[in-house]
Order: sequence, then C-alpha cells, then structure tokens
Amino acid sequence: MDAPIDLSEYPAEPDDILPATRQVRRLLALEDALENLPRYVEAMRRLLARTRPVIARALPPAFNRLPVSQAEQVTLTELHMAAVGESPDTS
Repeated sequence: MDAPIDLSEYPAEPDDILPATRQVRRLLALEDALENLPRYVEAMRRLLARTRPVIARALPPAFNRLPVSQAEQVTLTELHMAAVGESPDTS
C-alpha cells in the first residue's frame, strides 16, 4: 500500500501560478475515482436519474458582480433577453 501523501510537503510559493496543494488534492481525487470507477459511475447514475428543479433567474448571472455601470446594465439586459429568446422553455 502506498504511503499517504503529506500535503505539507507542497507549500504555496509566492511565484506559483496555482497552489500545488490544490493540484495534489485534485490528483488524489482523480486517482480515487479511477481506482473505484464502478462506485463513481453508480453515484453519477443516481444523480442523473433524480429530478432537478427548474430555477428561473430574474437577472442574468453577470448582475451578481455588482455594481455595474448603466451602460453595462443595458448591454447585459439586452444580451440576457437575446439568450432567453434563443433558448426554448424545457420545463
């Protein structure tokens, strides 16, 4: 059996583009998923089989990053209306 990985061996450095600890955790999760593939496939099947509620948003997601200028608000509203007009109602 492999020795467990000590995340303290991967400290964050000031010139790192991405923290190594986060990448090591992702690698460990990926290894676990590949080693236990049937369990993950079954869990994913259960998740996909569930019904999901349809959530209607009053504002496009870009408005969550407030404040926006008046010009940005007009542009975002127009883009949102165009996107809503192009996507069919699947509910």
